Amino acid sequence: PQDKRDIKEYGAAVSYLRRYAKSALLDIAADDDVDANGEGATGDQQPTDDDNSQQQTAATKTADKPTTAGKPAYPDEKFKEMLPNWAALIKSGEKSADRVIATVSSRNTLSEIQIAQIRALETEEA
Repeated sequence: PQDKRDIKEYGAAVSYLRRYAKSALLDIAADDDVDANGEGATGDQQPTDDDNSQQQTAATKTADKPTTAGKPAYPDEKFKEMLPNWAALIKSGEKSADRVIATVSSRNTLSEIQIAQIRALETEEA
């Protein structure tokens, strides 16, 4: 029921649903939504310069940690399990390394090391 909602809130909800319905139909990942106040979907404010420098320092300390927010990291155990399957797809020419990376990255975040291992599969086959 739309009790106690104004037309702006209703319009925002409809726009939100349209945007994410299209993303779901196309099986693509959308960027984090940021409103006019600089707040994301979780209500967090945009990071300050101090926050950014702390994040960059943490990112340089752990190069194999994913840096993309919002998507869970691809688990190492699952990665090791799937690597032979991806190698077979790349060897058969059914998929390229970039296509495998794009598919996995639509739902998860791959580390730089994981991306390099997938790309190495393509160079091994060449």
